[in-house]
Amino acid sequence: MNLSWKIATDGWTFPSNGIAITHPGTEFFDPEVKDNGKRFKWKDKNSPGLTFKYTITVTNGTMTKKLDPTIVNRASR
Repeated sequence: MNLSWKIATDGWTFPSNGIAITHPGTEFFDPEVKDNGKRFKWKDKNSPGLTFKYTITVTNGTMTKKLDPTIVNRASR
């Protein structure tokens, strides 16, 4: 399964570490910045019952902002 994040605000982009998953192990792999920094993608094995902290980093070239949400994997429907 692919997880994607997209920035809709003009002037802001994801750097190469735009979505940094804490201790991804083998659950998450192949991180990729796409569309000139407007999208970020990780592949996720989506094993149910696992929770992962991650950090979102965005920049406008002069300023960098971070946020620390979580990912909760659930069984596919």
